[in-house]
Amino acid sequence: MKRVMVLGKIVLALSVCLTVALTCGRAERGVEEPSDTPPPPTIPVTVGPAGYSDVSIPLGEFPDHPHIDVVMHSVVGGQLTVTLGSDPTTGFQWSEDADISDQTIVRQTGHGFVDGADHWTFKGLKRGTTTIFMEHSRPEVLFWWLYWTVTIAVTID
Repeated sequence: MKRVMVLGKIVLALSVCLTVALTCGRAERGVEEPSDTPPPPTIPVTVGPAGYSDVSIPLGEFPDHPHIDVVMHSVVGGQLTVTLGSDPTTGFQWSEDADISDQTIVRQTGHGFVDGADHWTFKGLKRGTTTIFMEHSRPEVLFWWLYWTVTIAVTID
C-alpha cells in the first residue's frame, strides 16, 4: 500500500509540474487553451468563521474521478473534517489512518463510519503546509489497480 501511496504522490507531483510548464509555455507563445476542454471536477470546500474546514465527497463521485485533489485551510487549533462516501459491502475500504506528510502541522484526531461514509477529523497544530493522503482499496493483491485516492493539500495559518 505504501508503494501505491508513493506512486500516487509522484504522479500528482509530475502532473502539477507538467501542467505548470505547459501553461507557462503556452502563455509565453500566446497560445490559447481550447474552449471545448471540460474543467477539472470541483470539490466543494466550506470554511467557517472559526477556521473550521470541511470537505465531503459522495461515493458516486469516485467512479468518474478516482483520484481527487482537494485544498483545505484552517488555523492553529482549528478542526478539519473529511467525509468520503463508502460501501463496505464491496470489500473495498478507506484506510483507517490517513497518511500525513508532516504530523507536526496536522494530527488525525478521529475516524469512523456513519451513514454510508467514512469521517475523519484532524486538528491544526502549527502554521505550515502539509499533505493528507487517503486510499480506498481492497486488500487482495489481485485488485491492486482498482483503487481511489484523495490527496489533500492543507495550509494551517
